[in-house]
Amino acid sequence: MEKTDLKLYLDKINAQQLSPLPYPNSDEFVVCNYTDIEPDYLELILDKSDTSEQEKYVVFPVKINVSYQIEEKIILKDLQNNEIAYLYPAKEINIEYINLAFYAAFLTDTDEIGIESSQYKLNKPYIVLKSEYLVEYLDNYKLSSILWGGFYHEDDSKTSPSILQPKTEIICLANLQLPTKFHHENAQRAIQQPYAFERFLKNYHLLELLYDVIVVKKVQALGDDIYGASKILKEYNDGKEVERLIDVIGSKLDSANIRPFLDAITQFRDIAIEIFYTYGKADNPLLVKGEVTNPLKFINIITHGGFTLANIQTYNNNTLTQEYYHKFIIKLTAYYIYRIRCSIAHSKMGEFLLTSTKPEHEQFMVNFAEPLLQEVLIQCFPKENDLLP
Repeated sequence: MEKTDLKLYLDKINAQQLSPLPYPNSDEFVVCNYTDIEPDYLELILDKSDTSEQEKYVVFPVKINVSYQIEEKIILKDLQNNEIAYLYPAKEINIEYINLAFYAAFLTDTDEIGIESSQYKLNKPYIVLKSEYLVEYLDNYKLSSILWGGFYHEDDSKTSPSILQPKTEIICLANLQLPTKFHHENAQRAIQQPYAFERFLKNYHLLELLYDVIVVKKVQALGDDIYGASKILKEYNDGKEVERLIDVIGSKLDSANIRPFLDAITQFRDIAIEIFYTYGKADNPLLVKGEVTNPLKFINIITHGGFTLANIQTYNNNTLTQEYYHKFIIKLTAYYIYRIRCSIAHSKMGEFLLTSTKPEHEQFMVNFAEPLLQEVLIQCFPKENDLLP
């Protein structure tokens, strides 16, 4: 931004009034939007007038904790009990609460139409900072506000916008049913998530809950057989999660219908190699002599047309029958879904970290991981299914 482009927000509306209160005059009030102005020029705006009576604010658009119930505003104080800023929520403000600090947020938020509509309403939350605390705030508070304040600044959010899937039609599928209210709740939460990572985890929970339902039904089917129930519960507690996943989906999936969703991984070769091999585990059914980090078989298969029976026979097991091919597809599907889940949920050393700071990661999620999991869910929840493997 050129220095000559800098101007006071009030300059463009100096003669206008917002009923029932007038705007403050530009000679007594200065406001600038932090995200619209290069930091090097902030001081130029704030020092445009050296009148001591002039109130000066810097406005930051923020995202806040959705559990906060805010009547008017939240006052931000430093350890010396000085009021340094105000947090205004996205809502219409009662006229009795309007002051210069609110005006600063309002003028940043609204446009010419909003000004003329005579409604004191904010479309998003804002921090309105007293200018004398700007340096202190930037140095000591801004980047850590998500910890001490339950909000973060929009310009500090490096997450990419949620990638959208073009839709022109949806096929209505009959005879599907979620077995419990917990499944319904998680499914509803999933579709409300703006990012693919959170949607994936919520939908993965549907499979975890399905395993729990299956265990309950197995125990119920045993009646008074305490020893049998004890064995089932021991397997439940001791089993590896990827094995549980195979147990849940193994008798329900149609390998022919799943294969096209697996083949979609060919466009994400590099990420797939990192997740499933560089950070892979021994559960991977597509390994070269047990070498967890060797992707040679995987590369050969996706290079020559995907996970067909012929390709699996050629590059993985030349004695593979149709029956074992089906089991292979089940194991591969479970392995892929579980490793993706770990790459999102664990966020720790030793795991590949899927992150929204890299657009290619969300592309991988939206165009491979989510469709694969969605097809698994559709096949696992038929209405006539008794849920037992």
